[in-house]
Amino acid sequence: SDDGVFMDAGSKIGVRNRQFGITPLTADFNQDGHPDLIHINLLGQQKVFISKAGDNGYLKVKLPNVVESIGAEVSVTLDDGSKVIQTFVIGEGLLSDQSHTLIFGLADRSATAVDVTRLNGSNDQQSGSFRNETLTF
Repeated sequence: SDDGVFMDAGSKIGVRNRQFGITPLTADFNQDGHPDLIHINLLGQQKVFISKAGDNGYLKVKLPNVVESIGAEVSVTLDDGSKVIQTFVIGEGLLSDQSHTLIFGLADRSATAVDVTRLNGSNDQQSGSFRNETLTF
């Protein structure tokens, strides 16, 4: 819907793939801090969509490449007190995967705290002022 909650943003920004794409991968391929998208296609060459997010801020949270990271919830507290949360998952489709580095869009905000809670109950936290950088846990 166009109510701001769910909408087909791909057609509005030109991200279309009509070649039976499988294995969509997201990562920061050009290392500008913003997630890019690549499709492996059954009926043609791969399609790569490089983000042009401009001056929008980001925070990357890199989790260790260990089984305990699977299912970890990463909560980022922004400088206005709001929170953004992502869960680290793997195996999101045929041959696809998610990077151990989660990317959080910050727009014009900064992050003040990052909290990682694993399924086994262990927890790590970092606090400070974070923008356009990578935090490693």
